Amino acid sequence: MSKAGEGRESESLTLPVPIGSPRQRVFRGVWIKAPPSPLRSLQRPPAPADTSWRAGTMSIEDFVGKWTLVSTEGFDEYMKELGVNSALRKMGGIAKPNVYIIKNGDTITIKTESTLKSSQLSFKLGEKCEENTLDGRKVQTIVNLNGNTLTQLQQWDGKETTITRKIEDGKLVVECDMNGCKCKRIYEKA
Repeated sequence: MSKAGEGRESESLTLPVPIGSPRQRVFRGVWIKAPPSPLRSLQRPPAPADTSWRAGTMSIEDFVGKWTLVSTEGFDEYMKELGVNSALRKMGGIAKPNVYIIKNGDTITIKTESTLKSSQLSFKLGEKCEENTLDGRKVQTIVNLNGNTLTQLQQWDGKETTITRKIEDGKLVVECDMNGCKCKRIYEKA
């Protein structure tokens, strides 16, 4: 009895990939290598519903919610570096703001509320926008999501400061940096 496919040219094919690989197909009982799909490079694999457990793959949804300030380090020094007067620094130092991060379509809003003052910044990732800060500065702001970090760059009058937000151990960690003067504020989800 002869083997299936005996004498056919397809049997002489070598198999450069393991049998059962998704790049192989069965033709008349013989495994053959399938050519790569021309659309494969254009297709995106479906994203898993929750990728926040993977380092560097957080989405903006991980930041969404109400956050309450629980600790702060270096805030007065940072505000001084920004040029904030002592009266506003004192008020800012005693305020315990709540931060609301809201996503509506591709627009993200960061709302900061305290008993003393409130502010709101609405933006689209990667697009410059104008922001009026709590300390009275009018700045150009751009926000990007890089890996697991939401990075905000504020620029005004030839100066700039960077504010980063990331989730660590379920807490929102906000780090501010201007000319090497740093501040760290930690928020818990309310």
